Amino acid sequence: MLDAQDLAAIADLLDQKLEEKLEAKLEEKLDAKLEEKLETKFAKFKTEILEETDKRLEARIKESEKRLLKEMNKRLEARVTKCESNLLTEMERLYKRTNDKIAVLDERVDRLEERYNEIKLEHSNIALIMQMITALQRDVEEIKLKIA
Repeated sequence: MLDAQDLAAIADLLDQKLEEKLEAKLEEKLDAKLEEKLETKFAKFKTEILEETDKRLEARIKESEKRLLKEMNKRLEARVTKCESNLLTEMERLYKRTNDKIAVLDERVDRLEERYNEIKLEHSNIALIMQMITALQRDVEEIKLKIA
């Protein structure tokens, strides 16, 4: 039969086996819960990281857009200013050219007016001379009639 010492040894062995099984089950449950909690935390952390990354990317994109728009506006303004300058230069050139042509035309009109007045005076003189010739012819005819 089994004596008290054997029974105590068996009890110790059973306690040890039970404790090992309990520890194994407890460890298994703790590992499962820990893994579940870790997965939850990792998922949450991953979501937070993705959200933070999205926010940062959006902020960087907005900043890049602002810089790009600012640069584009700056370049556009420079181009517009250059175009305005070129247009003003061309307008000044055309204005000067037109004024020069108008001055030449004014001179020509003045000369034509002078020539017109000269011709008009010549016509008046010729008309007067013709009247005088006609009057002289009449006088000659009258003298011829008186003589004859």
